[in-house]
Amino acid sequence: MKIRFRRARWVCAATIATTAILMFDAANAADSDLCVFIKKVVATRKTEFSKLKGDEDTSLGGDHTMYNGTLTSTPDTECKLYVRRKVGADDKHPAPPLYSCTLAHDITYDDAETRYAGVSAEIKTCLPTWKFSETKDGGREKHDEAWEFTATKPGIIVKTSFFDYGEIAAAFSGTASTTPGVSLSLEFEDTAPGPKNAHLPVVGEGAH
Repeated sequence: MKIRFRRARWVCAATIATTAILMFDAANAADSDLCVFIKKVVATRKTEFSKLKGDEDTSLGGDHTMYNGTLTSTPDTECKLYVRRKVGADDKHPAPPLYSCTLAHDITYDDAETRYAGVSAEIKTCLPTWKFSETKDGGREKHDEAWEFTATKPGIIVKTSFFDYGEIAAAFSGTASTTPGVSLSLEFEDTAPGPKNAHLPVVGEGAH
């Protein structure tokens, strides 16, 4: 009797272990490449995405606020890490750490809307327990259409958005935009409070 009981208990334990492994494998297999990327970035939030910090991007003067991201969703995606920073020397509310990726640049509205819908759906599937919201502003006729899908939980925001920067370009050039310049992005924002009295870099102030 004892031998049979031990054997039955061992079989039961083995069955449970096998089921757990299969469930774990199935869950991982269900993750798309984009979902895997999202989860990896989210996992670095507690260190303000610092594990994804590459060389400094000095295109804006080398103010120690913007760095190249070392993790991207695809080989042709570009990501930037914006560290916690002040917009002005006397800024009382520093800008939060941000990991920002450009998924597509200079695409059409139709392409942007299709890809935006796909990324939004993947975020929902990948982060099912998060809180979701969405806004849609502007319109194609004025080249200012802007959509944003947001997933939030305490300490972090994940959002995908697209907007037509034609109006912004027109404001600088003085010539009305006749073609869209739509950009699709995916961003991760650390909304947790930063360390008190930390010495932070200031946007626009060059290296010292």
